[in-house]
Amino acid sequence: MGKSLLIIGEPGTGKTRAALNLDPKETVIVSPNNKELPFKGGSAKFSAEKQNFFKIENFEGVKKVIEGVNGKMPHVKCIIIED
Repeated sequence: MGKSLLIIGEPGTGKTRAALNLDPKETVIVSPNNKELPFKGGSAKFSAEKQNFFKIENFEGVKKVIEGVNGKMPHVKCIIIED
């Protein structure tokens, strides 16, 4: 079973930027607001083509992505929900 970590802070304080320090081969980022990553250099490491960035239009889609990662991507160690 995995561990959960919640990071809360004001907009623009670097919460998601921490993802740049994670291995993009072992990390998936989900955007439930269908937005691009909010930090410079994010799209170079995380993209739909690399199958480690998913833009979703609703929170039900987040559940589907998590279930898909759990069942089909055993190499992924970290899932970030960027909202």
